[in-house]
Amino acid sequence: MDNVKFINSLVVTVVIGILIASKYTFSINVLSFLVFLAAICTSWAIYRKYKAAQLLIILLFLIMGVLRFTHDQVPSPYEVGRYVGHEVTVYGRIDESPQIYFAGDKIRTRYVVSSEKILDGEKGTAFCVGKIVVNSSHDIKKPTGTIGDKIRVTGELQALHGFNNPGILDSVASLKRAGVSGRITTSSGQIDILTDDKSDWQEKIAMLREKVILFMKQVMPHEDAAILFGILFGGYKDISQEVISAFSTTGIVHILSVSGTHIALVASVILWLCNRIKLNGKFAALIVFLAILIYAALAGFTPPVVRSAVMGILALGAVALGREKDSYQALALVSLVMILFKPELIFDISFQLSFGATGGLIYLFPKIYSRMSSLPQWLAGPFALTAAAQLGVIPFIAWYFNALSLSAFIANLTIVPIIELIVILGLAGLLAGNISVTIGKIALVICSLAIGLVLKLVKLLAAIPGGSIYLPSFNILAGVFYYVFLAYLFGYIPAKSLGLVSLFRRWTLEGIILITAICLSALLYLNYPRPASVHFIDVAQGDATLVKTPHGRAILIDTGGLAGQSSFDIGEKVVLPYLRHYGVQTLDYLILTHGHQDHAGGAEAIAKKISIKNILLAREGYSVSIQKLLKNSSGYTVIPAYTGQNIILDGVFIEVIYAADSQSKTVNNEASNVIRITYGQHSFLITGDLEVSGESVILDSGSHIKSTVLKVGHHGAKTSTSPEFLHAVLPQYAVISVGANNRYGHPNKEVLQLLKDHEIEVYRTDKNGAIVFETDGKILSVDNYLND
Repeated sequence: MDNVKFINSLVVTVVIGILIASKYTFSINVLSFLVFLAAICTSWAIYRKYKAAQLLIILLFLIMGVLRFTHDQVPSPYEVGRYVGHEVTVYGRIDESPQIYFAGDKIRTRYVVSSEKILDGEKGTAFCVGKIVVNSSHDIKKPTGTIGDKIRVTGELQALHGFNNPGILDSVASLKRAGVSGRITTSSGQIDILTDDKSDWQEKIAMLREKVILFMKQVMPHEDAAILFGILFGGYKDISQEVISAFSTTGIVHILSVSGTHIALVASVILWLCNRIKLNGKFAALIVFLAILIYAALAGFTPPVVRSAVMGILALGAVALGREKDSYQALALVSLVMILFKPELIFDISFQLSFGATGGLIYLFPKIYSRMSSLPQWLAGPFALTAAAQLGVIPFIAWYFNALSLSAFIANLTIVPIIELIVILGLAGLLAGNISVTIGKIALVICSLAIGLVLKLVKLLAAIPGGSIYLPSFNILAGVFYYVFLAYLFGYIPAKSLGLVSLFRRWTLEGIILITAICLSALLYLNYPRPASVHFIDVAQGDATLVKTPHGRAILIDTGGLAGQSSFDIGEKVVLPYLRHYGVQTLDYLILTHGHQDHAGGAEAIAKKISIKNILLAREGYSVSIQKLLKNSSGYTVIPAYTGQNIILDGVFIEVIYAADSQSKTVNNEASNVIRITYGQHSFLITGDLEVSGESVILDSGSHIKSTVLKVGHHGAKTSTSPEFLHAVLPQYAVISVGANNRYGHPNKEVLQLLKDHEIEVYRTDKNGAIVFETDGKILSVDNYLND
């Protein structure tokens, strides 16, 4: 274990180096010289057998971590991303199976293209490298490309942009880690598919995958076929959101992505077959290797699949060779090699979850299982397996999802064995189908029946109250403390090294006093008043503002929403994770300035997951978004908005400055409520989409609207924010909630110039991400997610 501890210390050292490099800028030349110098000194120390050799090795790997990350951040001089903002023609090859969506008589296609050559009107034709995402909409009769096809696409190359908030997955960073550095949105007339030059192996794998899904759909209902394909080869395509949500709630959504579990299952079956025919040792290891390699190819050779395959080959190879004890060292070595090869992996969720779960299984499973010897083996094994994997990933689950599934234990006992049978039977059926179509179809029919049973069980478990519990977000310090405590608890860190010989393991007086003091301190910390905060959430072209009081009570003003896109719910995917990240489990008030989709579209999804006490609505005809909210939620009180209404929570004063009595049954911007939030000496004016005519009404009323922060009306449109209104508000800061590269041209240049002329500091969600103001009533601070 000494070697394992040393390799683990090198892994931690490299990770620290990468984290340092992610925060600060270093010279590659200087770092390269330091690595060379450290390598010379380390070699000399090892040769002379100095005691300082290990410290020098650690120092060497620390500098290597800094160097590797710094080096990877330097773009290639031929990088296609250098042409962002230019009208270009890109020549390349389709790198992944395209995603295809049907919208009436149109097809929307998403390609990932490996660029090879670029034509820029300003610079001419040049060689280029890197990938771009191409979104195309074309007539249903026009053929789409497949993986390996040559492609030519013309359009403006735009920078990648996602939702820049804490608490959600960073889609832009994920794309950049995959080598994607820009995107083009184009019509069918600006894209040409050239099928005369293909990459044979990619084409054959893509065709084989299409053949498989087609065979499934001939035998099974389409959703069952989609679920089986997801279970076998990964992916959520054609699986309903309801099913995905149920799998997530029960903690087994990873089943729909090819992971180490799938690899281990396939390899275990192959290993079992080898043992049955008396084939073992090196031959069995070779067959396991080939089986995993073929399975990974069918699953698309995505980075998570490759990582899982590498771990499966090492782990099952060790078993086949009778060297199970080497699994500790294998995990440490693989993680070290991987992060040195691709340093940004440490920020990738699939990498974090994969290695956290694998580490839990290797280090914790044997100890948990040994302590459950009194239980039947069929119960002790799955329970210990689930507990070990869950304990290994809790800090990451808390950061990304803020929820721990308790029903996962039941699911692993009842549902996972059925799914494992489906995996084995499904793969066997697909293989048998090449020999006897009838046998293959029978196997798939049985899979379909089993999937029906799985869906019923999953939905039943998902509906159990308390099936998951809320987890507050862990920061890095809390995560380190968690893993240190876990290592101590399972005996990997001696109690003496932490100075806790008997305080926790024995109920001594000192131990009881210490535990009581820790609990009281935590209780006081959780209930100690904090500064009031106002969060402007990045919801693209929309508005969503969270207000938190000193004692943690919450008010949400607007919920964002994407017009005309039912497949992506801003409330569920963006706002809800943000609220959970900041510990919001109940909303005292949901205030909707008006019913337009970009302000109220996310309300329904939020109401389904979070308790809402009061809903304050504009007096206008109810939009579709508000009708859905009121129909699909309960336990709230609906309050019509009137000018002069006041709400006081923990000293935070919320006033309705303006509430129009709209006579129209339709939703319009002039019905936007205007809300003023005050705490101590600072105030925030939230104007929704109010236009100049509404601003004039407020000015004529003589209302006190002077505020420290102005949420600029209508996303910075020229129809709002008149000079007279701005003069009355006199803000120090202005916030514009707006989507990047939106088709409306928001924010308007004249509005930006007006704000500049008044010397107002401007923050924008498209450039700064989430913007958070905090105040104790006297001092006001501002921070933004992108730190721009």
